[in-house]
Formats: sequence, C-alpha cells, structure tokens
Amino acid sequence: TNVTMNTIIIHYTPKLPPIPLPQISTICSDYGPVSKTLPATKTSVAVKYINASDAHTAVKSLHLTQIPVKDKSYTLHVSLQSKINKKKKNRVILRNLSFYANEKDVTKHLAKTYGPVVEVNLPKVPFDDVKKKKGGGHVGFAFVTFETSVAARQAVEKGVVVIKGRQCAVDWSVSKFEDRKRKREEEEEEGDDEEVFVPAAVVVATTR
Repeated sequence: TNVTMNTIIIHYTPKLPPIPLPQISTICSDYGPVSKTLPATKTSVAVKYINASDAHTAVKSLHLTQIPVKDKSYTLHVSLQSKINKKKKNRVILRNLSFYANEKDVTKHLAKTYGPVVEVNLPKVPFDDVKKKKGGGHVGFAFVTFETSVAARQAVEKGVVVIKGRQCAVDWSVSKFEDRKRKREEEEEEGDDEEVFVPAAVVVATTR
C-alpha cells in the first residue's frame, strides 16, 4: 500500500504552544491503530495508520474539530498526505511580493489571468518583527496552488506578474529535479498523442 494513503498531516491553530505528540497519537488512535506519529514540518505532524481506510476516516472525523489542551483550545486542519503531494505539483512561488499585497490580491490577479486558485500561503514575519515591516506582516513571497497543472505551468512560463504595482517572479515551488521529471512526463504524453501526417503532395511526388 502507498504509504501516503495511510498517512495524515495535521496542522493546528494556534501553532504555539505545540500539542504534545503523544496526545495527538492518542486522539488519532480513536479511529484505528497508529504505527507512527512524528513531526512533518516545524508546524505540522504526520500520523501513519496501519490501514488506509482508518486514515480516511480520521480525516473526515478530525478536520476542523476543536480539542482542548490544558487551558487552550486548538482547531485541527487534517489532510491525507497523498492529496497534499498532488497539490504540490500545481504549486508555484511568487517572489518580490509587495508587503501591501494580501491573499485576496494574489488570488484575484492569478485566477483572472491563469485559472482557479485553490490556496495562497503568505508566510508571516515573526511576531517581534511585524512592527518593523510595512503592510501586512508577510515576508515578501507567497506559495500559490492552482486547481490545474496547466494553469500553474502557464504562470511559470510567463515568469512574471505585477501585483500592487510590483513585478513578482514566478517559479515552481518544487526542486529542479521534480520540474525536469514533470516536463519529461508531459513530453511523453504529448508524443503518444501525436499522429504522423504526410501531405498528399509528398505522397504523389514519391510515387512517380
């Protein structure tokens, strides 16, 4: 079984203080046997189930639920790892983004130009540094996930967009190796669909 089908990724808000891993494992084990619980990133946790069906049940049951931890209440955001991996194929990064631009500005411009946008993630400046930045408190770049890989590639091929009067560079938010692999797969698919066409005039000329 594909391990990404057995694994869920949990983000939660607020992000601090972190929820202890044993407590997350206990909560998730209500939906089936858990084989492993470990940090996925600095702000998320990966929980691997023995059975894929239990992972699917956990996502449906836990997503957007609230759990109490000591004197705080946390909201869980839960997805299958396999779906997150698929999303990454349609994700680009915008660099040199105006500090005055927000998620709505980015979504509106890119959706109008290239196609539906599923998600915009603007990494925030650490709390202590917000007062030093003008605008919305983000770090000046954004991750954008399109609904389709076609829209994402069109944005990358164009290479630049202008949002809030500032020119932003657009590139894949994946490694160069993954991008080359994607291009090879697309070229192979196009090659399979191509038909060899010989003009009638050429046929006549070669049969004389």
